[in-house]
Amino acid sequence: MRKIVLALSLLVLSCSDRRSGDSGERSAAASDSLVAVTAQQARNAGIVLGAPREGTLSERITLRGTIELPPQNRITLTFPIGGVVRTIAVLPGQYVRRGQTIATIEGMQLVELQEQYLSTRVAAEQADREYQRQRALAESKATSDRVLREAEALARQRRIALVALAERLRLVGLDPDRMSDTTIAGAVVLRSPADGYVASVNVSTGQTIAADYPIVELVDVRDVHLVLRAFQRELPLLRPGQRVIAAVGDRPDDRYAAEIVTIGHTFDSSRSVEVHCHFERYDHERLRPGMYASAEVTIEHPRGYVLGSDAVVAWDNRRYVFAPSDGGYRTIEVSVRAERADSVLVVPVGMSALPERIVVRGAYWLLMKLKNTGEEE
Repeated sequence: MRKIVLALSLLVLSCSDRRSGDSGERSAAASDSLVAVTAQQARNAGIVLGAPREGTLSERITLRGTIELPPQNRITLTFPIGGVVRTIAVLPGQYVRRGQTIATIEGMQLVELQEQYLSTRVAAEQADREYQRQRALAESKATSDRVLREAEALARQRRIALVALAERLRLVGLDPDRMSDTTIAGAVVLRSPADGYVASVNVSTGQTIAADYPIVELVDVRDVHLVLRAFQRELPLLRPGQRVIAAVGDRPDDRYAAEIVTIGHTFDSSRSVEVHCHFERYDHERLRPGMYASAEVTIEHPRGYVLGSDAVVAWDNRRYVFAPSDGGYRTIEVSVRAERADSVLVVPVGMSALPERIVVRGAYWLLMKLKNTGEEE
């Protein structure tokens, strides 16, 4: 009885191994299989041979985004001390140049700052003269070292205060080196620090403002970016230096060329990455930061063989072409680099080049015959 059980077990294992082996052989067989076909069958199936053409395929992907300004190109003009807006010299949308008058600010704090500076300058000069006098006395032993050190410390304190006040004057737009007892100004001119457009005016004439209140906002449009969003599947196709053609807003016929300059490295909540582009020519009249845009990027793939879609067939998650052989047609595995509706860019797997002639029409019929032959076996 024990011998019978053992024999049955060996028989089951043998059948199982044979079935699994047949499946593996059938999967691998397509990589180098020969389909026997007569000349009459080839004519009836409409098989056509042709020469594979070397070349490449380009494809276009569409990305969407907006026109944006980098943070360094948004300028907010403020005044470091409180005051009153005496005049406003610009309007929203106006183009201004560097150094152009934006507004005039007046106020008591401005006058008091100048008074404090001039008084401190006088005190500093007096402290310095006293220190020089005490040093001369110390050389003749006519005063003590303690008095000399006190005079030196006071002179240094006055100089520090004077330097600090001079910097505060520069911050409000006044030159301390040109100030005198009779040139105290009641108002200062706020000037544009760069060329750009006035985005907004946040004050009115006669308005009292606190320190650092945003008076005017400017935008420097010399470095406007086209910021596109790319998803994970599109990232491998993008690289800096690629040219894009953008359509902005409701003017799809107006096209603007740009170039990819940087590609982000982190995904945001929408699972996309920012792609920053520079316009080759920025149209100040029609384009504005904040506008929506769509852009086409042309992707050039590496060279290979450009075949019609009818020449390439799929089996077991692999791609094949057929080439004529003795008594029929043999399969050649290929790798697909790019694909369109009617064309496929391929390279052969395990060989340097495709044969001079391959099946360009009727490949699917050959595949069905190959599969049927495998099933019959």
